[in-house]
Amino acid sequence: MAKHASPRAHVRAHGKHRQPRTNAPVLRTVVAAGGLTGGAIVAGAALAPAAHAATADDFARLRMCESGGNYQANTGNGFYGAYQFDLGTWQGLGYSGRPSDAAPSTQDAAARQLESERGWSPWPACSRKLGLGSSHSSDFSVASSSSSHAVIVHTSRPSGPMSEQYADVFRGDVKQLQKDLHLLGYQLDVDGHFGRQTDAVVRDFQKASNLTVDGLAGPQTLHTVKTAKALLLAQSNGRILRV
Repeated sequence: MAKHASPRAHVRAHGKHRQPRTNAPVLRTVVAAGGLTGGAIVAGAALAPAAHAATADDFARLRMCESGGNYQANTGNGFYGAYQFDLGTWQGLGYSGRPSDAAPSTQDAAARQLESERGWSPWPACSRKLGLGSSHSSDFSVASSSSSHAVIVHTSRPSGPMSEQYADVFRGDVKQLQKDLHLLGYQLDVDGHFGRQTDAVVRDFQKASNLTVDGLAGPQTLHTVKTAKALLLAQSNGRILRV
């Protein structure tokens, strides 16, 4: 279910004639620890929301695309319900049982929760087909303005599936994934950047785990890594107890 996330927007500053100094304030965005990443100084620009909030119609079209609107969908492919959740994602949102057994209102609420956290990236094929874009309120783009204010523009932290498209961005979740894969015996740098080395290791893990080999660390891959790690730790604790 989870595939590609939208790449980070890059904004470059363009130098022009220097404006006379004024008392106009310089607007800045505040970056909290572990929060927003990336930024650029832009002259003569203002911030504007990057996309509209998701609507009920967006979700109606999404579930029609994913399952034909069938809340009880269970075809045996590992994805369930109207929004085709896998169990790892469903449980990660705090729900139990199978999505296909949950009430429609519960599935709708779960889909909204997932979209609010990751945008439309968990549904890559249908979101592209339907033209759905990110609805994160923390995303900003640059709009033209006659203002002489200098604005530091930050894009929101990448979310959703990890992939090589974020190789130049440090991500805490990537670093944790690298630590987990290293614990499982894979050789790779633990630097928080999803570069070619990490991409190759993720593909090796997916192949060994009989998953779709696409280099995307989405919910299914992460759930499998988590399960393998838990099993390894349990086995290690067992060996220690028997000594």
